[in-house]
Amino acid sequence: MAEAEAEYRILVAADTRVYGADDKVTLGARSALALVLRQSGQFAKAEREYRVLMKKFTHVYGVEDKVTLGARAGLAVVLRAEGKLAEAESEYRLVADADTRVYGPDHQVTVHARAGLSSLLRERGELVEAEQEYRAILEVLGRMSDPGDNVIVVQRSLAVVLIEKGRQIVQSAKADGRKGDGIVSDDDLVDGPQWFHSAMAAFTDAISLIDADKSPGLYGVVLHDMAAAHAAAGNLQEAAAGYGESAQYKRRAGNKGDLLLTLQAMADCLIKARELAAVWTVLDEAKEILADSELNRRSIRLYHLGRSYEMLGVLGQDGAYDQALATYQETLELLDVETDLGSYATVWHDIGDVYIARGRVKDAIAAYQQAVDHMRRYSHDDDSLRSFLIDLGRALVQLGESEDGVSYDGDRKTVDDRD
Repeated sequence: MAEAEAEYRILVAADTRVYGADDKVTLGARSALALVLRQSGQFAKAEREYRVLMKKFTHVYGVEDKVTLGARAGLAVVLRAEGKLAEAESEYRLVADADTRVYGPDHQVTVHARAGLSSLLRERGELVEAEQEYRAILEVLGRMSDPGDNVIVVQRSLAVVLIEKGRQIVQSAKADGRKGDGIVSDDDLVDGPQWFHSAMAAFTDAISLIDADKSPGLYGVVLHDMAAAHAAAGNLQEAAAGYGESAQYKRRAGNKGDLLLTLQAMADCLIKARELAAVWTVLDEAKEILADSELNRRSIRLYHLGRSYEMLGVLGQDGAYDQALATYQETLELLDVETDLGSYATVWHDIGDVYIARGRVKDAIAAYQQAVDHMRRYSHDDDSLRSFLIDLGRALVQLGESEDGVSYDGDRKTVDDRD
């Protein structure tokens, strides 16, 4: 790309001398240079070129000439890449409107422009309008004799918008009606069960647009979200079944990280439903996947696995605390104590909790002390530090009372308290 840029700059300079700055030949060379800059990630330079081109093309050809609109479309792409989303949206709208007048609403160029606008609207979170745009594009494609693969691409994009729409509904319901156990009850919500039906309608619409055989991963994602909606509504059995079905498709897709996300959610759901025998099977699969040292975000995923084992320990499952300790210790080995101070301290604190549950108070004190020391260095989470200090103090009291022969009846966390 560097060589191409250098060659095009030489060409632009030569054409400018020979033909003049506003000649079509020179402007064609500058268009090629702008494209090279865009493709090589030099977006600020590309933006400058496209702005110059737009002025010159407008002067030479007119504001709605196809060449001018092409430069404006390039500018929109570059602005989006720079994160200037509001400016990019304005340019995308101008291009889409002008292309509709110049080429007609059913032309491929217009469809491409509207698809770019729709994608940007989704990125900006303007899901209602994005959905409307994608549906309109599908109507246009339906009138074409040979839309090619465009229908599949737009259907997939619309499905993603609907997934995000459903997620927003669920998250809003959780925010408005969250109970202590993290489950949203219809009684907590002003609209009763309407949020659940709205979310499921969006997910159902999304999944109808996806070919499960060609896109098993995305199909599994929607099934996961549908299960999450059931879980948020307190329908734990339906949620567990949904997560299980999602896992089947994600296994076919081969994305281990995405599969782990569903397995962990399924385990949490089964724990809340007290279907403990089934939890072990799910966690065994998760543990096997986590043995892959190349897995992304492995420390965070291992930590979540340890939390699940600890919850099983709280519920009296034999061997669960041992698994939790082993998993937490493996997590510590993966963390960088200098760059992950907060996480490092948190894992030590959880190790302390497990030791307390096992009656190993001295080991708990040592773990809590590690948690406090590292959280002091982190200095960004005073609430956690206070909590860690309280648990350390309680452990010290417990040790002193046990050595004095006095029984200790401290607070015990339950599964629901560990959220």
